[in-house]
Amino acid sequence: MATKSPKTGYEVEDLVEEICKIIYLSDFVVRSPKYKKQSGKAKEAADFLVPFGNTLLAFQVKSKKEIKSALEKSEIDFQRINAKIEDGIDQLNTIKRALNANHQFELRNSAGIEIPFSKENYNKLIGIVIIDLIGEERFPYGERTEILNGFFLKFEIPIHIFMRDHFEIISTEIDTLPDFIDYIEKRRSLYEKQALTPFTNELDLLAIFKNRPKLIDDCLNGKCDLLVITEGIWDSYRKECKTSIKERNVANNPSYFIDYIIADLRRSIGYKPNFKFPANDVEQGSIEQYWLSITELSKLTRVVRRGLGQIFIEKMKKAQKTGHGHSLIKINEESAFVILCTTRNRQQRVDGIYNLSAAAYCGLNVKKVIGVATEPFSAKERSFDVVILDDVKFNNEEKLRESFKNIFKLPSHFKIKEYNFKS
Repeated sequence: MATKSPKTGYEVEDLVEEICKIIYLSDFVVRSPKYKKQSGKAKEAADFLVPFGNTLLAFQVKSKKEIKSALEKSEIDFQRINAKIEDGIDQLNTIKRALNANHQFELRNSAGIEIPFSKENYNKLIGIVIIDLIGEERFPYGERTEILNGFFLKFEIPIHIFMRDHFEIISTEIDTLPDFIDYIEKRRSLYEKQALTPFTNELDLLAIFKNRPKLIDDCLNGKCDLLVITEGIWDSYRKECKTSIKERNVANNPSYFIDYIIADLRRSIGYKPNFKFPANDVEQGSIEQYWLSITELSKLTRVVRRGLGQIFIEKMKKAQKTGHGHSLIKINEESAFVILCTTRNRQQRVDGIYNLSAAAYCGLNVKKVIGVATEPFSAKERSFDVVILDDVKFNNEEKLRESFKNIFKLPSHFKIKEYNFKS
Protein backbone atom coordinates (compact mmCIF):
# COMPACT_ATOMS: atom_id res chain seq x y z
CA MET A 1 0.00 0.00 0.00
CA ALA A 2 1.82 3.10 -1.23
CA THR A 3 0.71 6.20 0.63
CA LYS A 4 1.72 9.81 0.96
CA SER A 5 2.98 10.81 4.37
CA PRO A 6 0.24 12.61 6.35
CA LYS A 7 0.90 16.17 7.44
CA THR A 8 -1.96 16.70 9.92
CA GLY A 9 -3.78 14.71 12.56
CA TYR A 10 -6.89 14.55 10.38
CA GLU A 11 -4.85 13.17 7.48
CA VAL A 12 -3.49 10.52 9.86
CA GLU A 13 -7.06 9.48 10.68
CA ASP A 14 -7.87 9.38 6.95
CA LEU A 15 -4.92 7.08 6.37
CA VAL A 16 -5.79 4.83 9.32
CA GLU A 17 -9.32 4.53 7.94
CA GLU A 18 -7.93 3.36 4.60
CA ILE A 19 -5.70 0.81 6.35
CA CYS A 20 -8.66 -0.42 8.39
CA LYS A 21 -10.71 -0.85 5.22
CA ILE A 22 -7.96 -3.07 3.78
CA ILE A 23 -7.88 -5.34 6.83
CA TYR A 24 -11.52 -5.29 7.88
CA LEU A 25 -13.40 -4.11 4.73
CA SER A 26 -15.51 -0.93 4.61
CA ASP A 27 -18.59 -2.71 5.95
CA PHE A 28 -17.03 -3.18 9.39
CA VAL A 29 -15.22 0.15 9.79
CA VAL A 30 -17.08 2.89 11.66
CA ARG A 31 -15.42 6.28 11.87
CA SER A 32 -16.31 8.68 14.70
CA PRO A 33 -19.04 6.42 16.15
CA LYS A 34 -21.58 8.30 18.23
CA TYR A 35 -23.61 7.43 21.30
CA LYS A 36 -26.39 9.37 22.96
CA LYS A 37 -26.44 10.07 26.66
CA GLN A 38 -29.72 10.11 28.56
CA SER A 39 -29.81 13.88 28.05
CA GLY A 40 -29.96 13.25 24.30
CA LYS A 41 -26.52 14.78 23.73
CA ALA A 42 -24.41 12.88 21.18
CA LYS A 43 -20.78 12.12 22.00
CA GLU A 44 -17.96 10.40 20.13
CA ALA A 45 -17.22 6.92 21.50
CA ALA A 46 -13.86 6.43 19.76
CA ASP A 47 -12.01 7.40 16.61
CA PHE A 48 -13.01 4.09 14.99
CA LEU A 49 -15.03 1.05 15.93
CA VAL A 50 -14.93 -2.34 14.23
CA PRO A 51 -17.81 -4.58 15.38
CA PHE A 52 -17.35 -8.22 14.41
CA GLY A 53 -18.96 -11.34 15.80
CA ASN A 54 -18.72 -11.05 19.57
CA THR A 55 -15.71 -8.72 19.38
CA LEU A 56 -15.60 -4.93 19.36
CA LEU A 57 -12.33 -3.28 18.29
CA ALA A 58 -12.06 0.31 19.53
CA PHE A 59 -9.40 2.60 18.01
CA GLN A 60 -7.83 5.81 19.20
CA VAL A 61 -5.50 7.54 16.75
CA LYS A 62 -2.91 9.99 18.03
CA SER A 63 -0.29 12.01 16.19
CA LYS A 64 2.58 14.34 17.00
CA LYS A 65 4.87 16.34 14.74
CA GLU A 66 8.54 15.47 15.08
CA ILE A 67 11.68 17.09 13.68
CA LYS A 68 14.26 14.91 15.45
CA SER A 69 15.22 11.32 14.77
CA ALA A 70 14.97 8.82 17.61
CA LEU A 71 18.75 9.05 18.02
CA GLU A 72 18.49 12.81 18.59
CA LYS A 73 15.55 12.80 21.00
CA SER A 74 15.97 13.60 24.67
CA GLU A 75 14.22 11.88 27.56
CA ILE A 76 11.71 14.75 27.62
CA ASP A 77 10.95 14.18 23.91
CA PHE A 78 10.13 10.54 24.60
CA GLN A 79 8.03 11.49 27.61
CA ARG A 80 5.93 13.77 25.40
CA ILE A 81 5.37 10.96 22.92
CA ASN A 82 4.46 8.64 25.76
CA ALA A 83 1.96 11.22 27.04
CA LYS A 84 0.21 11.14 23.66
CA ILE A 85 -0.03 7.36 23.83
CA GLU A 86 -1.33 7.45 27.40
CA ASP A 87 -3.94 9.99 26.31
CA GLY A 88 -5.15 7.52 23.67
CA ILE A 89 -5.22 4.70 26.22
CA ASP A 90 -7.24 6.77 28.69
CA GLN A 91 -9.73 7.77 25.98
CA LEU A 92 -10.59 4.11 25.45
CA ASN A 93 -12.38 4.19 28.79
CA THR A 94 -15.06 6.31 27.08
CA ILE A 95 -16.35 3.37 25.05
CA LYS A 96 -16.26 1.10 28.10
CA ARG A 97 -18.32 3.57 30.17
CA ALA A 98 -20.79 4.14 27.33
CA LEU A 99 -21.35 0.40 26.93
CA ASN A 100 -21.78 -0.13 30.67
CA ALA A 101 -24.27 2.75 30.84
CA ASN A 102 -26.38 1.20 28.06
CA HIS A 103 -26.21 4.36 25.98
CA GLN A 104 -27.71 4.24 22.51
CA PHE A 105 -25.13 3.87 19.75
CA GLU A 106 -25.44 5.13 16.18
CA LEU A 107 -22.99 3.37 13.89
CA ARG A 108 -22.59 4.17 10.20
CA ASN A 109 -19.90 2.19 8.41
CA SER A 110 -17.45 3.48 5.83
CA ALA A 111 -19.78 2.26 3.08
CA GLY A 112 -22.40 4.73 4.38
CA ILE A 113 -24.73 2.14 5.91
CA GLU A 114 -26.19 2.46 9.39
CA ILE A 115 -25.54 -0.93 10.92
CA PRO A 116 -27.42 -2.67 13.76
CA PHE A 117 -25.75 -2.55 17.16
CA SER A 118 -26.65 -4.11 20.48
CA LYS A 119 -24.08 -4.23 23.24
CA GLU A 120 -25.36 -7.67 24.32
CA ASN A 121 -23.82 -9.11 21.13
CA TYR A 122 -20.30 -8.09 22.16
CA ASN A 123 -18.59 -9.68 25.14
CA LYS A 124 -15.05 -8.89 24.08
CA LEU A 125 -13.72 -5.32 23.87
CA ILE A 126 -10.21 -4.80 22.48
CA GLY A 127 -8.52 -1.41 22.41
CA ILE A 128 -6.02 -0.31 19.78
CA VAL A 129 -3.98 2.89 19.92
CA ILE A 130 -2.26 4.04 16.72
CA ILE A 131 0.45 6.69 17.04
CA ASP A 132 1.92 8.55 14.07
CA LEU A 133 4.99 10.72 14.55
CA ILE A 134 4.59 13.07 11.61
CA GLY A 135 7.95 13.96 10.13
CA GLU A 136 9.86 10.86 11.22
CA GLU A 137 9.26 9.28 7.81
CA ARG A 138 12.20 11.34 6.50
CA PHE A 139 14.56 9.26 8.64
CA PRO A 140 15.78 5.70 7.95
CA TYR A 141 13.85 2.97 9.82
CA GLY A 142 16.77 2.47 12.20
CA GLU A 143 16.46 6.11 13.32
CA ARG A 144 12.71 6.15 13.91
CA THR A 145 10.95 5.84 17.24
CA GLU A 146 9.68 2.35 18.08
CA ILE A 147 7.08 1.07 20.52
CA LEU A 148 8.51 -1.39 23.03
CA ASN A 149 6.19 -3.69 24.99
CA GLY A 150 3.19 -2.37 23.07
CA PHE A 151 0.49 -4.00 25.17
CA PHE A 152 -1.37 -2.88 28.30
CA LEU A 153 -4.34 -4.08 30.30
CA LYS A 154 -6.23 -1.05 31.60
CA PHE A 155 -9.88 -0.47 32.53
CA GLU A 156 -10.11 -4.27 32.07
CA ILE A 157 -9.50 -3.64 28.36
CA PRO A 158 -6.62 -5.35 26.53
CA ILE A 159 -4.94 -2.51 24.64
CA HIS A 160 -2.50 -2.89 21.74
CA ILE A 161 -0.28 0.00 20.64
CA PHE A 162 1.09 0.28 17.12
CA MET A 163 3.13 2.82 15.24
CA ARG A 164 1.07 3.91 12.23
CA ASP A 165 3.68 2.79 9.70
CA HIS A 166 3.88 -0.64 11.36
CA PHE A 167 0.09 -0.93 11.33
CA GLU A 168 0.16 -0.15 7.62
CA ILE A 169 2.76 -2.85 6.98
CA ILE A 170 0.71 -5.34 9.02
CA SER A 171 -2.17 -4.71 6.58
CA THR A 172 -0.01 -6.03 3.72
CA GLU A 173 0.41 -9.36 5.53
CA ILE A 174 -2.85 -9.70 7.47
CA ASP A 175 -5.99 -8.52 5.70
CA THR A 176 -8.99 -10.31 7.20
CA LEU A 177 -10.69 -9.79 10.55
CA PRO A 178 -10.18 -13.35 11.87
CA ASP A 179 -6.50 -13.32 10.87
CA PHE A 180 -5.96 -9.95 12.54
CA ILE A 181 -7.73 -10.99 15.74
CA ASP A 182 -5.65 -14.17 15.81
CA TYR A 183 -2.50 -12.04 15.55
CA ILE A 184 -3.35 -9.60 18.32
CA GLU A 185 -4.64 -12.32 20.66
CA LYS A 186 -1.41 -14.28 20.31
CA ARG A 187 0.51 -11.02 20.65
CA ARG A 188 -1.35 -10.34 23.90
CA SER A 189 -0.65 -13.85 25.20
CA LEU A 190 3.06 -13.50 24.49
CA TYR A 191 3.24 -10.18 26.34
CA GLU A 192 1.19 -11.43 29.29
CA LYS A 193 3.36 -14.54 29.52
CA GLN A 194 6.42 -12.26 29.41
CA ALA A 195 7.68 -14.51 26.64
CA LEU A 196 9.15 -11.68 24.55
CA THR A 197 12.38 -9.85 25.22
CA PRO A 198 11.89 -6.12 26.01
CA PHE A 199 13.36 -4.95 22.70
CA THR A 200 11.31 -7.13 20.37
CA ASN A 201 10.48 -5.20 17.20
CA GLU A 202 6.87 -5.35 15.97
CA LEU A 203 7.78 -6.27 12.40
CA ASP A 204 10.19 -8.97 13.55
CA LEU A 205 7.35 -10.47 15.61
CA LEU A 206 5.09 -10.25 12.56
CA ALA A 207 7.66 -12.13 10.47
CA ILE A 208 7.77 -14.98 12.99
CA PHE A 209 3.96 -15.05 13.13
CA LYS A 210 3.81 -15.38 9.35
CA ASN A 211 6.56 -17.89 8.55
CA ARG A 212 7.21 -19.67 11.89
CA PRO A 213 3.73 -19.85 13.49
CA LYS A 214 4.50 -23.17 15.21
CA LEU A 215 7.27 -21.45 17.16
CA ILE A 216 4.74 -19.03 18.64
CA ASP A 217 2.25 -21.83 19.35
CA ASP A 218 4.95 -23.90 21.06
CA CYS A 219 5.85 -20.94 23.24
CA LEU A 220 2.23 -20.31 24.20
CA ASN A 221 1.74 -24.01 24.92
CA GLY A 222 4.59 -24.02 27.42
CA LYS A 223 7.26 -25.72 25.33
CA CYS A 224 9.54 -22.72 25.85
CA ASP A 225 9.50 -19.81 28.30
CA LEU A 226 11.17 -17.07 26.28
CA LEU A 227 10.98 -16.29 22.58
CA VAL A 228 14.12 -14.43 21.56
CA ILE A 229 13.45 -12.79 18.19
CA THR A 230 16.61 -11.55 16.56
CA GLU A 231 16.57 -7.99 15.27
CA GLY A 232 16.31 -7.90 11.48
CA ILE A 233 14.14 -11.03 11.08
CA TRP A 234 11.56 -8.96 9.19
CA ASP A 235 14.10 -7.79 6.61
CA SER A 236 15.36 -11.36 6.20
CA TYR A 237 11.81 -12.65 5.76
CA ARG A 238 11.04 -10.10 3.05
CA LYS A 239 14.33 -10.80 1.26
CA GLU A 240 14.80 -14.55 1.62
CA CYS A 241 11.10 -15.40 1.16
CA LYS A 242 10.55 -12.88 -1.64
CA THR A 243 9.59 -15.53 -4.22
CA SER A 244 7.29 -17.37 -1.80
CA ILE A 245 5.58 -14.13 -0.78
CA LYS A 246 5.02 -13.23 -4.43
CA GLU A 247 3.62 -16.69 -5.15
CA ARG A 248 1.36 -16.41 -2.09
CA ASN A 249 0.00 -13.07 -3.25
CA VAL A 250 -0.78 -14.51 -6.70
CA ALA A 251 -2.36 -17.61 -5.14
CA ASN A 252 -4.53 -15.38 -2.97
CA ASN A 253 -6.18 -13.70 -5.98
CA PRO A 254 -9.23 -16.05 -6.00
CA SER A 255 -9.78 -15.29 -2.30
CA TYR A 256 -10.80 -11.74 -3.11
CA PHE A 257 -13.92 -13.08 -4.81
CA ILE A 258 -15.22 -13.70 -1.27
CA ASP A 259 -14.39 -10.07 -0.40
CA TYR A 260 -16.28 -9.06 -3.55
CA ILE A 261 -19.34 -11.01 -2.41
CA ILE A 262 -19.23 -9.27 0.98
CA ALA A 263 -19.05 -5.83 -0.64
CA ASP A 264 -21.73 -6.68 -3.20
CA LEU A 265 -24.23 -7.67 -0.51
CA ARG A 266 -24.67 -3.97 0.28
CA ARG A 267 -26.82 -3.87 -2.85
CA SER A 268 -29.25 -6.30 -1.22
CA ILE A 269 -30.42 -3.66 1.25
CA GLY A 270 -33.90 -2.51 0.31
CA TYR A 271 -34.21 -5.18 -2.36
CA LYS A 272 -37.68 -6.73 -2.24
CA PRO A 273 -37.55 -9.95 -4.24
CA ASN A 274 -40.64 -11.10 -6.11
CA PHE A 275 -39.83 -14.63 -5.10
CA LYS A 276 -40.01 -16.44 -1.78
CA PHE A 277 -37.11 -17.45 0.43
CA PRO A 278 -38.07 -20.71 2.16
CA ALA A 279 -37.85 -21.00 5.95
CA ASN A 280 -35.97 -17.75 6.48
CA ASP A 281 -36.51 -15.90 9.76
CA VAL A 282 -34.70 -12.74 8.62
CA GLU A 283 -36.44 -10.50 6.11
CA GLN A 284 -34.74 -10.38 2.74
CA GLY A 285 -33.51 -6.90 1.84
CA SER A 286 -33.20 -5.90 5.49
CA ILE A 287 -30.15 -4.42 7.19
CA GLU A 288 -30.24 -7.43 9.53
CA GLN A 289 -29.95 -9.89 6.63
CA TYR A 290 -27.07 -7.91 5.13
CA TRP A 291 -25.24 -7.76 8.46
CA LEU A 292 -25.76 -11.43 9.27
CA SER A 293 -24.54 -12.51 5.83
CA ILE A 294 -21.40 -10.38 5.70
CA THR A 295 -20.47 -11.29 9.28
CA GLU A 296 -20.58 -15.01 8.52
CA LEU A 297 -18.61 -14.62 5.30
CA SER A 298 -16.04 -12.40 7.03
CA LYS A 299 -15.30 -15.12 9.58
CA LEU A 300 -13.39 -16.94 6.84
CA THR A 301 -9.62 -16.52 6.96
CA ARG A 302 -7.64 -15.46 3.89
CA VAL A 303 -6.41 -19.01 3.26
CA VAL A 304 -9.95 -20.45 3.49
CA ARG A 305 -11.22 -17.70 1.19
CA ARG A 306 -8.51 -18.71 -1.28
CA GLY A 307 -9.80 -22.28 -1.39
CA LEU A 308 -13.43 -21.22 -1.66
CA GLY A 309 -12.62 -18.64 -4.32
CA GLN A 310 -10.91 -21.29 -6.44
CA ILE A 311 -13.94 -23.59 -6.19
CA PHE A 312 -16.31 -20.70 -6.98
CA ILE A 313 -14.40 -20.00 -10.18
CA GLU A 314 -14.40 -23.69 -11.16
CA LYS A 315 -18.16 -24.03 -10.60
CA MET A 316 -18.98 -20.76 -12.38
CA LYS A 317 -17.01 -21.97 -15.41
CA LYS A 318 -18.75 -25.34 -15.27
CA ALA A 319 -22.16 -23.63 -15.12
CA GLN A 320 -21.13 -21.59 -18.15
CA LYS A 321 -20.83 -24.85 -20.11
CA THR A 322 -23.50 -27.06 -18.55
CA GLY A 323 -25.90 -24.64 -16.83
CA HIS A 324 -25.13 -25.95 -13.35
CA GLY A 325 -22.30 -26.40 -10.89
CA HIS A 326 -22.37 -27.02 -7.16
CA SER A 327 -19.97 -28.04 -4.43
CA LEU A 328 -19.88 -28.83 -0.71
CA ILE A 329 -16.85 -27.83 1.32
CA LYS A 330 -16.40 -28.78 4.95
CA ILE A 331 -14.64 -25.83 6.61
CA ASN A 332 -14.16 -27.56 9.97
CA GLU A 333 -15.92 -30.08 12.18
CA GLU A 334 -18.77 -27.67 12.93
CA SER A 335 -19.41 -25.80 9.70
CA ALA A 336 -19.66 -26.28 5.94
CA PHE A 337 -20.03 -24.13 2.83
CA VAL A 338 -22.26 -24.83 -0.17
CA ILE A 339 -21.71 -23.23 -3.57
CA LEU A 340 -24.29 -23.17 -6.38
CA CYS A 341 -23.79 -21.62 -9.81
CA THR A 342 -26.70 -21.91 -12.22
CA THR A 343 -28.44 -20.43 -15.25
CA ARG A 344 -31.87 -21.00 -13.70
CA ASN A 345 -34.16 -18.14 -12.71
CA ARG A 346 -33.84 -16.47 -9.33
CA GLN A 347 -36.66 -18.38 -7.60
CA GLN A 348 -35.25 -21.72 -8.78
CA ARG A 349 -31.80 -20.61 -7.70
CA VAL A 350 -33.00 -19.64 -4.23
CA ASP A 351 -34.85 -22.94 -3.84
CA GLY A 352 -31.77 -24.76 -5.09
CA ILE A 353 -29.27 -23.22 -2.68
CA TYR A 354 -31.68 -23.68 0.22
CA ASN A 355 -32.31 -27.36 -0.58
CA LEU A 356 -28.60 -28.05 -1.07
CA SER A 357 -27.74 -26.28 2.20
CA ALA A 358 -30.46 -28.12 4.13
CA ALA A 359 -29.30 -31.49 2.79
CA ALA A 360 -25.70 -30.65 3.71
CA TYR A 361 -26.74 -29.48 7.18
CA CYS A 362 -28.52 -32.75 7.98
CA GLY A 363 -26.21 -35.06 6.05
CA LEU A 364 -23.02 -33.76 7.64
CA ASN A 365 -24.63 -33.18 11.06
CA VAL A 366 -22.83 -29.85 11.45
CA LYS A 367 -23.90 -26.82 13.48
CA LYS A 368 -23.78 -24.32 10.63
CA VAL A 369 -24.00 -24.25 6.85
CA ILE A 370 -23.48 -21.18 4.69
CA GLY A 371 -24.83 -21.40 1.16
CA VAL A 372 -24.09 -18.91 -1.63
CA ALA A 373 -25.59 -18.98 -5.12
CA THR A 374 -24.67 -16.90 -8.16
CA GLU A 375 -24.69 -16.81 -11.97
CA PRO A 376 -22.23 -18.57 -14.33
CA PHE A 377 -18.79 -17.16 -15.05
CA SER A 378 -19.57 -14.84 -17.96
CA ALA A 379 -22.85 -13.41 -16.67
CA LYS A 380 -23.38 -9.79 -17.74
CA GLU A 381 -24.86 -9.00 -14.34
CA ARG A 382 -24.04 -10.75 -11.09
CA SER A 383 -26.05 -11.20 -7.92
CA PHE A 384 -25.78 -13.42 -4.87
CA ASP A 385 -28.24 -15.29 -2.69
CA VAL A 386 -27.07 -16.29 0.78
CA VAL A 387 -28.58 -18.93 3.04
CA ILE A 388 -27.36 -19.40 6.62
CA LEU A 389 -28.52 -22.43 8.57
CA ASP A 390 -27.44 -22.19 12.19
CA ASP A 391 -28.89 -24.36 14.96
CA VAL A 392 -32.09 -25.21 13.06
CA LYS A 393 -34.47 -28.18 13.08
CA PHE A 394 -36.14 -29.80 10.08
CA ASN A 395 -39.34 -31.82 10.14
CA ASN A 396 -38.07 -33.82 7.15
CA GLU A 397 -34.59 -34.41 8.55
CA GLU A 398 -34.45 -38.10 7.55
CA LYS A 399 -35.52 -37.29 4.01
CA LEU A 400 -32.82 -34.60 3.80
CA ARG A 401 -30.20 -37.08 5.00
CA GLU A 402 -31.20 -39.47 2.23
CA SER A 403 -31.13 -36.70 -0.40
CA PHE A 404 -27.66 -35.74 0.83
CA LYS A 405 -26.34 -39.14 -0.26
CA ASN A 406 -27.74 -38.64 -3.74
CA ILE A 407 -26.78 -34.98 -4.20
CA PHE A 408 -23.24 -34.85 -2.88
CA LYS A 409 -20.15 -36.92 -3.14
CA LEU A 410 -17.87 -36.70 -0.12
CA PRO A 411 -17.39 -33.03 0.81
CA SER A 412 -14.20 -31.29 -0.25
CA HIS A 413 -11.56 -30.67 2.39
CA PHE A 414 -8.77 -28.32 1.52
CA LYS A 415 -5.64 -28.01 3.55
CA ILE A 416 -3.98 -25.03 1.97
CA LYS A 417 -0.66 -23.69 3.15
CA GLU A 418 -0.23 -19.94 2.97
CA TYR A 419 3.26 -20.27 1.51
CA ASN A 420 5.19 -22.73 -0.58
CA PHE A 421 8.57 -22.11 0.97
CA LYS A 422 11.58 -23.21 -1.06
CA SER A 423 13.95 -25.39 0.92
